Amino acid sequence: MKNLENIVAEKLLEIKAIKVQPSNPFTWASGWKSPIYCDNRKTLSYPGLRTFIKIELARLIWEKYGQVDVIAGVATGAIAQGAMIADELGLSTNTVKWHKNNIFKKMNVNSTPEMLNFCAKTGFYS
Repeated sequence: MKNLENIVAEKLLEIKAIKVQPSNPFTWASGWKSPIYCDNRKTLSYPGLRTFIKIELARLIWEKYGQVDVIAGVATGAIAQGAMIADELGLSTNTVKWHKNNIFKKMNVNSTPEMLNFCAKTGFYS
């Protein structure tokens, strides 16, 4: 039986959402370079896939964290997914945008790239 990670990877490859360029890495808005790019926006054009991702991510969040207060999709391609997951978990979509700005204020940053750099420098995420 395939695990969830393999199923999602296969589905993303099917819709050509994943690109690999080891000799010419992608440069993210944060300035970070990566040989792999996943265009999450492409999933929005596939209702079955976006519903699958929404339900499975919400399930994983519930299993790992229980009831949560905030879901914030802060990357350009993940804002819509964050809103869909928030909807699945019964959180308002206003909460998603509001908390992103609130997080920026607490971190004393003004943008997603600044937040990512802050997290990288402080070891804020694992």
